[in-house]
Order: sequence, then structure tokens, then C-alpha cells
Amino acid sequence: MAVKMHAADQHIQRMSMTFTDRATISGTHRTADKYLAADARIARTSIQVYSGREVGKPEMPTVRIYRAPSEVFAAAAMASVAHKPITLDHPADSVDASRWKGTAVGWTGDTIQKDGDFLRVPMMVADADAIASIDSGARQLSAGYTCDLVWGAGTTPEGETYDARQVGIRVNHIA
Repeated sequence: MAVKMHAADQHIQRMSMTFTDRATISGTHRTADKYLAADARIARTSIQVYSGREVGKPEMPTVRIYRAPSEVFAAAAMASVAHKPITLDHPADSVDASRWKGTAVGWTGDTIQKDGDFLRVPMMVADADAIASIDSGARQLSAGYTCDLVWGAGTTPEGETYDARQVGIRVNHIA
């Protein structure tokens, strides 16, 4: 995770960070051209638990970070998932045009949908080695994304407490 500090906003510390989120791929099928296609859940609303060191708060043993439905399903957050590269693992740096060719094994489509507490996205894996890895049991999907953390204690509508909220979620790739 990369941490970049922002100026305090009404005494609440904001941090821009790079995160990953995990989900399991299922419902795959082969196209006529032998690509692997899926309509997969890639991100969810909820509280995520991190070590304090992971999120720039080494004095805290654990940090509970809330990803609210209003942020996960915001139009800009959902649009950021469309036409993104799929990678086998998370690259050291964000994927962009200068790194795409050596990093991407597929791409996401553009019909991003809310599915309960999850984001669902169509995806295509076009690389034969990546398809073989999935066929051999690799089933975890992980979205690489950036967001701001807004620090401040709160309670979710379900009654769970948290230490910070994610806002401004933008997806870079799906590993």
C-alpha cells in the first residue's frame, strides 16, 4: 500500500492510499476463441481490518476501515472499473500504457453492476498461461485501487464501529 498525506480537513486527517480487495472468481466459461470469460464479483462494501502499519498508523495494532455502499457504488467508482487490465499478480506499480503489455493478461468489460454488497464486472482473460493458472486452481481475484482514507471514529448503519472511511475509490487493475 502506498500512503500519501493530504492536508487536514476539518481536523480529520486524509490519506491517499493504494489498497487491494479480494474475491473469488467463479462462473467462468470459454469463448469460441478459447479465451476465458467470467462475470465476477470483484469488490464489496464492508469493514476491512488492517494492521496499523499497513495504513500509516503504526501506533494502532489494528485499524477498521469502512467501505460504504455510497462509495463503492458511486458512479465514478463504478466507472473506474470498466476497461481495466487484468494481471496475474499485483504489479509493484500501477498499470498504465507504459507497463500494460508486460503486465496485463486480459481486461474488464464496461457493464459494471451492483450485486448485493458487491461490484460485478465482466472480464476476459486472453493469455494462455494465465488461463492455465486459473484452470489449475487460481481462483482469487483482487482489485488494486486507490482511495482516500478519512480518519475519524464512526458506526456503520449495521452498528459496527470503524476508525476510518474509504472515499474516492478508483480501480487500477484486477489481479
